[in-house]
Amino acid sequence: MPSQAFSHTAVASVGIDQVWSALQDPETWKEIGGVTEVSNPRFDELGLLSYDFGLAIAGKNYRGQARRVEADERRRMVMKIDTNQMDGRIEVDLDPVGEETNVRVGMEIASRGLMAGLMFPVISSAVANGFEAAARQFVRSLES
Repeated sequence: MPSQAFSHTAVASVGIDQVWSALQDPETWKEIGGVTEVSNPRFDELGLLSYDFGLAIAGKNYRGQARRVEADERRRMVMKIDTNQMDGRIEVDLDPVGEETNVRVGMEIASRGLMAGLMFPVISSAVANGFEAAARQFVRSLES
């Protein structure tokens, strides 16, 4: 099935402890481009484990779940995203630089099924067109 990856790095004007703490707040993940809602968060001893989400891309609405598949405290967090039409990953890599934090946001998406495969060029184009701005907004949300 078709897939595509996106990546953008921006600087959060806060320290790494505040950034890591914000990543444990499910509402922070609502700032990823296209996410319209976040609900039903689940936590474990490491922090945010999973959440359900609503997503609107290229005029289509999706429901799905994000689940943490990797957490290296104050360095990296990876969420696997899963909907009935797409799956993928959101990767957040952190690098402290003085009182600020470099944040690399990566996203990989892949279609699932024939209909999703047919729509994938439209979906990936919509994501590509807005990813850099969405990643910057996500990083800004880590500063609050």
